[in-house]
Amino acid sequence: MLMKGFNDTLEHSVWPARDYPFATEVYPVYDSRYKVTELFKSMLAEKVGVRPYNVKVSLIRSAEEDFNVYVYFRDIRKAFPIEEAFMPAKHKRPYNAMFMKALQRCPVPELDGKELNPNGIFFEDFRKCARSKSLKDAEPSLKKHWQTQEPRIAFTVCWDDACYLFFEDRGTLSLFCGEKHIRSFKQEAYELLRPYDKDSVWDIDSLVFILDVYENYRSVGMRDYFNSDAMYAGKVI
Repeated sequence: MLMKGFNDTLEHSVWPARDYPFATEVYPVYDSRYKVTELFKSMLAEKVGVRPYNVKVSLIRSAEEDFNVYVYFRDIRKAFPIEEAFMPAKHKRPYNAMFMKALQRCPVPELDGKELNPNGIFFEDFRKCARSKSLKDAEPSLKKHWQTQEPRIAFTVCWDDACYLFFEDRGTLSLFCGEKHIRSFKQEAYELLRPYDKDSVWDIDSLVFILDVYENYRSVGMRDYFNSDAMYAGKVI
């Protein structure tokens, strides 16, 4: 359960697909955070030229004196240079101060006596949440299609906003990459994905497939593959 203070039923997740419900939940006007988050959206829009998709405020269960602020941009690249998407704490200071100024103008009783997380505001890319969620929803349809149409693919996993395709050996993988059907392969996948794209965050060019040998996936402990350097060694198409 979440810490008492707000009547929240959702909380932030580091996994983009699981974070989607939290990211899309909008505070109603009677929520004590509504005014401060709306003001902060306007202040950020004036500062960076893009109004955030959403701003969320939550208490930290492990630190009774701290709270978190999450800012979701529909496309974070339009707000910050790509290298600033995960900006260090010192670069966040002006934005932290901006939020505290907004909080002074629109107090939130539940935050009295509490401090903003020392790590500062968390800036998030909503596209990744939405893509991960829709891709996870479409995964059964994609797998069923590939099982019948692409039997050379031994195993598939949708992880975050990419599809990982595993082949029995390097030769089969190379042959698959060398053929001229990659565009039609991606088009078929995109058509299966479209019904699940409720936020219009996909196009065929944003679909990413990472190809690897199944033994590499198996040898590092299956799901542990995605917590290792191995996940970055595959061929991207």
